[in-house]
Amino acid sequence: MQAHTLDVILHAPRDAVFRLLADVEALPRWAAAFCERVDLVDGGWLALTGAGEIFCEVEADDRTGVIDLRLGVGGEPPDLMPLRVIALPGGDTLVTLTLLRWPNQTDAQFHRLRQALWHDMRAMGRRLGAELSRARAIAGVTGIPVAVGRG
Repeated sequence: MQAHTLDVILHAPRDAVFRLLADVEALPRWAAAFCERVDLVDGGWLALTGAGEIFCEVEADDRTGVIDLRLGVGGEPPDLMPLRVIALPGGDTLVTLTLLRWPNQTDAQFHRLRQALWHDMRAMGRRLGAELSRARAIAGVTGIPVAVGRG
């Protein structure tokens, strides 16, 4: 299994960033390159992405800052894309997102998803600016490929 971690430091309050990222309806606002829109369908959320329609759900813990974004296609179990939102000194916020390569993904699909999310994380400061009144990115995005497990 492969993992790719993206991070960005935002000049914005942690609680406001967390609320936005934990809101499944806000996914197209902060991840526009990944997700065009989300719709409520039969009691669940359906995201329109470059890879097609994907069911999505969010489980968030405000106390720990962990947001588990789960994405799935059809009847397959959803795959995890964890985010972490951490308050930093001076009122800044660190956001990390770990992209795990799903067992059914090709190298090309994983690369496209990683590129879309890298673009979204890089642009997050600008996007959140409208949402969080003057939020701006103060550090770039770094991608650190990590090998997870073997086999």
